[in-house]
Amino acid sequence: MTHGPDATSGVVVYDGMREGRKHLIIENDLVKVILIPEVGRFPYDLLHKPIGRHLFIHPEPLSTPNLRERHVYYGGLVDCLPWVSGAVGGVADRGRFPEKGLLPTAAWQVTAVAGARTARVIASCRVSYPDPVTGTMSDLSVRKTVACVSDSPVVRMDYAIANEGVNGARFMFAAHHRVAAGGSWKAGDYFVAPGPECFVYTVENIPSLAGRGIRAGMWAKMPLPEVTEYVPGDEPRSVMAFFPSDWCAVGDREGNGVFFVGSRVRCGQHTRQMYMAVFMCHERYVVEPSLTRAVQARPETWKDPEETVHLEPGQACSFSVWMIPFSGLLREWVERASLVHDGRLLRLVVPMPAESLTLAVGEEDEA
Repeated sequence: MTHGPDATSGVVVYDGMREGRKHLIIENDLVKVILIPEVGRFPYDLLHKPIGRHLFIHPEPLSTPNLRERHVYYGGLVDCLPWVSGAVGGVADRGRFPEKGLLPTAAWQVTAVAGARTARVIASCRVSYPDPVTGTMSDLSVRKTVACVSDSPVVRMDYAIANEGVNGARFMFAAHHRVAAGGSWKAGDYFVAPGPECFVYTVENIPSLAGRGIRAGMWAKMPLPEVTEYVPGDEPRSVMAFFPSDWCAVGDREGNGVFFVGSRVRCGQHTRQMYMAVFMCHERYVVEPSLTRAVQARPETWKDPEETVHLEPGQACSFSVWMIPFSGLLREWVERASLVHDGRLLRLVVPMPAESLTLAVGEEDEA
């Protein structure tokens, strides 16, 4: 059933079923976005119509039971809160601290709305948890709005996280995208984020980094091809790095890819920078717009504002993330892109030989 005044406005939202699970679809002439609330995927899939390809990878079928004790890799976008890996001091306790947090198995309440030019899905839930380091009980409400407008490939995601409890709440957040440029992971795919350096969070089995004195827990100057170039192989290796940046992109040799743009983050009375993170390994890559530059709780740095967000009772944190699929853009153009702030309006400008391509991203502070 179509929600909204009619199905001819250029963008619609409607219900469907996939492998026995109910879902909602937001669709216009350029993108088709599939959301599955019962497994916490907002979205589960993204079809870029101009190239006819689905841009998310789905390792496990939707028929797999959605378990708290074992994170199920349905793929798509996983919003990770109040932690990412679930490990505390390097030790996992999946019963208490599920991998990827509590949102994949939360009880989401969902509303769909369509207007003349905009269709959106508004999802909300509440999660309670013991602080992984102090044990203090915390209670957060989460609201996420996913929206598309007619005649635009931009997928907008607004977040609002509020402390509804009586204690201070500390948490991590990452939007874990199992995304693939052009619809598949392949040699020649790349990651790009602006800035002269990145924070190297983890490194496993990459002698070329060790040989240059680059190790986990340090800032490293760019370029770092081990971080930005996808080179498939059989021998396990990986690196995760965080870029203090308001945008990043993945792309391929065919000129296809996805831009990710992050707004300024409002937390209580303060504003903070979002991070764009990439996990690059021998068999895949993952993009994570993140509020912090950590994925597991470390007792010695748990209160570091770079590793966790803290909200007092009644305070809220709000921000937006945009996904913009693209085609026909050479890597050298993507690497020279810049985000322009025109008041609240954000524009992504991509220099090209004849003239620059300007993508209207959206307005900040709508969460």
